This record gives sequence, structure tokens and C-alpha cells, in this order.
Amino acid sequence: MNADVCLNARWCELEHGLAQAAIELVEACECEEPSGCPACIHYLDCSEYNNVLDKSSALLVLKATVDAE
Repeated sequence: MNADVCLNARWCELEHGLAQAAIELVEACECEEPSGCPACIHYLDCSEYNNVLDKSSALLVLKATVDAE
């Protein structure tokens, strides 16, 4: 994350590690559903019953987050 935006260096390190771990989790998931599954991107409280989720889009956003750091 940009140093101007991140006020705490330790938090930035944790955020980067968390985003990287999420990428690895989603990429390792063997589900073939475009909307993902409970093991990778499903959200229990989703009011749309996870029908609006997209596994490839989740990866795109996660990778963009890591690249922006």
C-alpha cells in the first residue's frame, strides 16, 4: 500500500500478507463454479445468496490490491 495512505507500517505488512494469503486460498480452491464456493469466496451473510459473486473477479481485485502496494 502507498506509504502516504498507510499510517502504520506494521498494518501495511499485515494487510499485504492477508491479501496474498487470500489469493493463494482462492487459487488453490478446486471448485469450478464461477461464483466460487464456501471454501474460497462465499460470504455467509450475503443477501444475494452469493449469486453475485465471481471467483475470477475476486482474484482480479485481490491481485490489484497487492500490486498497488
